[in-house]
Amino acid sequence: MPSVWIAIIACVIPLSAFAQNAAVRAGAESLTASDVRRRIEIIAHDSMGGRDTPSRGLNLTASYIAGEFARLGLRGGGDSGSFIQRYRIARARLDGEASKVVVSAGGSTVTATARRD
Repeated sequence: MPSVWIAIIACVIPLSAFAQNAAVRAGAESLTASDVRRRIEIIAHDSMGGRDTPSRGLNLTASYIAGEFARLGLRGGGDSGSFIQRYRIARARLDGEASKVVVSAGGSTVTATARRD
């Protein structure tokens, strides 16, 4: 949990440092620890299904965050003016049957195969 607070602080400090008008300052000052905690609990809840890429859970979380941005009156900069930007990600998978580790020491060799050992 401490790393979450570091991330939150890292996001909040630039907001206050670059706030150039009263509306932005008022918005930044309206953030409370309990409000941030509530949003983190929503995002981290089991019902969001995790954040594997790609996954249903990632889409649910992105939709929740986009909805919050829209509710706050922000303007999207993603695809078609939305808050979502889609892009391709290459995925590689381990071939468990063909992958192995060979360790040799003192004249002995041990081989371990990913799916069997």
